[in-house]
Amino acid sequence: MKTRRFIPIVLFLFLLAGCDADKEVYVTAEEITALKENFQREMSRLESEIKEKDDKIEQLQKKVDVTDPVKNEYVNQINNKTQMIEQLVNHLPNITHKQGYIKEMIQDNSGTSFMIDYAVMVGNDGYSPNNFHVENENEEYVKAIAAGDVETYVLDGTLLHAADRDRFNDKVKEYKRLFNLYFIEDELILAAEQYLP
Repeated sequence: MKTRRFIPIVLFLFLLAGCDADKEVYVTAEEITALKENFQREMSRLESEIKEKDDKIEQLQKKVDVTDPVKNEYVNQINNKTQMIEQLVNHLPNITHKQGYIKEMIQDNSGTSFMIDYAVMVGNDGYSPNNFHVENENEEYVKAIAAGDVETYVLDGTLLHAADRDRFNDKVKEYKRLFNLYFIEDELILAAEQYLP
């Protein structure tokens, strides 16, 4: 409706501007004032609509900005878990699962290895505060050779993240972290930190 009122005003101004110079056009001061007032009202309305739409766009952008990192993190978790499964499936049927604390990851001319203190997480024990405990008879780190394509994952909070050697070693220095370890013929192919509540 309001747009329809604006169109005749624009057409009138267009016709007024397009008149030949030798033709006389009589417009009273009241008509010019009325046109100016109509034009000002229409401009104010359009500016108000534009501001409202800009505000809505800004609100939606804020919502998108908040949800994107969360969604991206969950997508990242799914990707990490998918890679872990693929890594294991590619090496079936000779997988051996162990658990242990890793002191460090070593990369040198002979390849990649890990210093591991083997331990076992025992769940549903009925007497521990979180209903599990870790059994570690001897605190002894032994060197375990890793496959050339070994993958490592560490927790940030409750979420697993892939880690290169430097990030992995930084993380294991923070505190003792228990890992699920998967071997093929005595070569470590996957180390994924175990969440301990």
